[in-house]
Amino acid sequence: MDQMTKEGWDFKAPGGESLNDVEKRVSNFINSKILIDWEAKKSENVLIVSHAVAIKCLLKNFLGSHGQVIWLYSMHNCGISVFLYHKEFKGWSLDKWNDTTHLQLAGL
Repeated sequence: MDQMTKEGWDFKAPGGESLNDVEKRVSNFINSKILIDWEAKKSENVLIVSHAVAIKCLLKNFLGSHGQVIWLYSMHNCGISVFLYHKEFKGWSLDKWNDTTHLQLAGL
């Protein structure tokens, strides 16, 4: 744990990725694959399903926040987060975070 705390986003478990690696991987995928296809096809919506750490890494990247800030945001299983891409300034905003209304309506 001391090494994780000391190295922060650069810590890598043996054979694993650091949080910086995850952030780069998922944001590069979004920017180089998803956005290019989205703009070419003139689509309106793209669904991305992932686990909490990858979504939090996207949050950090998209909003330019500090790495420690994302741990302040809780995420429930099956929560829905919505990011909006704005072509006019080529950037992202957070529209909805961890919405679980659908689970409540289903009685879960």
